[in-house]
Amino acid sequence: MDEKEKTNFSLTGIEDDLIKAAVQETIGRKHTEEELELLGLEAAENSPEFAILEQRQKQGLWNYPFDGSEVFSPLDENGDEIIPTDIEILRFVAAKFVKREMNFFEITKLEKPITKFDLQPIVFTLIRSTFPKYELPKEKLKSLMDALTSNPTAEPGLSIPVWNGKTMTEPGNTESLIFDNGQFTINLWQEPSYRKLTPRDNSLGVFEEFLTFIFKKSCRKRSLSGLAVVVLAK
Repeated sequence: MDEKEKTNFSLTGIEDDLIKAAVQETIGRKHTEEELELLGLEAAENSPEFAILEQRQKQGLWNYPFDGSEVFSPLDENGDEIIPTDIEILRFVAAKFVKREMNFFEITKLEKPITKFDLQPIVFTLIRSTFPKYELPKEKLKSLMDALTSNPTAEPGLSIPVWNGKTMTEPGNTESLIFDNGQFTINLWQEPSYRKLTPRDNSLGVFEEFLTFIFKKSCRKRSLSGLAVVVLAK
């Protein structure tokens, strides 16, 4: 092997069994699969690439499509990637902001006004983080912002609406924007998280059959079944 070959030499392409044999000769025994996995994780955690990923995670940019990085696209119920249309992107953004007196506001942060100049990079980052496979070059972004902020004839939902400065709480209504004489009121009510929980099955299964066999009288069976359900629910 000449000097150039020595310089370019790496472990890439070496058989996995050969690497394991070298490890065995070094430590006097074979590494278990778990040990090899831990060693790999330790090496990854100490790498510059991992430090960058960790930083992005802390910044909330873990799924932003940085150059050369892999991203995860949202999936539909069939497991297919969701790549929204331009109209769907307009609806997505328009539902998150309102405007009032030359300023814009994020619906969940009404105390912090946003200038039109600042809104553009906010919208760009929001879209790219949520739908990383959606292509958004500068020209398209400009057209999108014009449609969102400077299109008074757009139908409701396709441009950022005018906020009347009011908020309300309407239980049961999951819509954040309520039409009010050409302007919109912000509905602060949000569906409680417990309503999204899947109900637990209270069936006793085989135990139900056992009770039927033991207790011939249905009233005694119902009494014990009810007690069992209460205990299992805790």
